[in-house]
Amino acid sequence: MEATSRVFRWFFASHSPRGIPAFAFKIRSITLHLSPPSQDNVSPSHSNVVLMHWKWVSRDLHHLRELAFLGTKVQFTGVRDLLAVLPPTARLRRFICEDDRLLFGSLNSLLNHQETLEDFGGFFDTGIDKPPMTPAAFLDRFSNVHTLDVGMSFVTLQNHPGSVKSLCVRLDWTWMLSVVRSVWRIFGTTVRTLRLERNGVLDGRELHDGYPLIEGQESPLFLCTHLNMPALRYLEIRDTALAEAQREGTKPPCPDAESLGKPPPSDDYDGVCNLDCLAWRPWWAKQGGEYRNCADAFVRAAEESWLPVRKVLMSLDERTSGVWDMWTRPDEDFPFERKCTWGAIKDDSWKHME
Repeated sequence: MEATSRVFRWFFASHSPRGIPAFAFKIRSITLHLSPPSQDNVSPSHSNVVLMHWKWVSRDLHHLRELAFLGTKVQFTGVRDLLAVLPPTARLRRFICEDDRLLFGSLNSLLNHQETLEDFGGFFDTGIDKPPMTPAAFLDRFSNVHTLDVGMSFVTLQNHPGSVKSLCVRLDWTWMLSVVRSVWRIFGTTVRTLRLERNGVLDGRELHDGYPLIEGQESPLFLCTHLNMPALRYLEIRDTALAEAQREGTKPPCPDAESLGKPPPSDDYDGVCNLDCLAWRPWWAKQGGEYRNCADAFVRAAEESWLPVRKVLMSLDERTSGVWDMWTRPDEDFPFERKCTWGAIKDDSWKHME
């Protein structure tokens, strides 16, 4: 069940107080959107409305197993602990909270679910508050978490992999290599599926830490030469451009097919020797039809390199959501063959594809 304030208003309008507990008793999974969708004409107090309704109904969610709070533009609210009144029979297996302030206020109550929690998303660097629990302490206490979706500071401050097998990291492009070093240093021998969400990507922006500007550094091939993750089977890269490049009427720089067609200076892929599938949604995906030559150049470079993948996928047009171009081959000694496929990569594919 996905819920915004509109859904909650319908819920309470169409159910009597006596019927609400009976309805809530059946809910196993719920997602609440704290930031209003752009098409909703709602007041600025949207998040307050949702959270107050949540506080009212959560006490009756006896069989809740999955819970997600999406959105980071949450206004000041009296609801601090999202899990405070959940009944003890609710045993969360999955919990996601994109707003750090709300997450930090709920961590103590989340400890009631440490034996059952397996899928966690949080610590997304969305606020300035200091977390009441360090990343290392979190994985110590929640030792059964095998699917982890976090911000880059969680990874750079981590010192052990816990039980994590599937990892998603949301990071700023300019810190990419620094974060990637932390990823393989901590999770290199355990993680089998990895998704990197790189924000603010434009080829030509210099990276931090003194790395020189390199042609084609947005290419996942460049990234693969910096990974030492022998257990990795699936790698997914999702890029978004700089905010100013996404404004309506702004034409961002074109991707460079020539640089994407060149394998990186280092062609050493021993660190990803078991990588089977590589998926990439570039920042120019909306104009994918215009940049078909860039996609072809990238796949050709992957074919000519020693990258061991048997499957490459690219999402090239947001308007045909769900359509991915896919290139496959029996093994690395054969050329790639292209075909289109619906639903090849879903938003949670990184959690399941090994």
